[in-house]
Amino acid sequence: MKMTYPLLFKTIPICAIWLALCILALAYLEWPSDLLSQLLTSIVALASVVFAFKLSGEIFFKQINLKQSELSYTQAWSQPRTQRWADVTEVDYSPLWHSFKLKFDNGEQLNVSVILTHLTEFLGLMAHELPRDKYIDAVNKFSGAMGGDK
Repeated sequence: MKMTYPLLFKTIPICAIWLALCILALAYLEWPSDLLSQLLTSIVALASVVFAFKLSGEIFFKQINLKQSELSYTQAWSQPRTQRWADVTEVDYSPLWHSFKLKFDNGEQLNVSVILTHLTEFLGLMAHELPRDKYIDAVNKFSGAMGGDK
């Protein structure tokens, strides 16, 4: 089962790229005369471009293949990786980012956004493959963030 971002969410980085292009065009057409304004304009333009491409990479390239004994995943701008469920050392949930963070024994981390498709299957596999004490706090945080009982 492959977890990806839904098609509707793939319009977000396209809008972010257009916004970055508009900011760059505005900076070029209305270049300020004083040094502080030039510096601030440059920082905002650069930050918007970096944000747009980071977001594009995350949404267009992130894939997580769920299997009974392992997770195969590609994150933005990285090589494909495979981790065994048995190698998960910790599961946490971030209410701010609405994502689960899986930490593996080799030090790598995988963020699983609740926006990704097949979240139910991910949670089921996590419950099946991991000991309850590794994931229950994360699931309780997730439930609380979604309005359920804490």
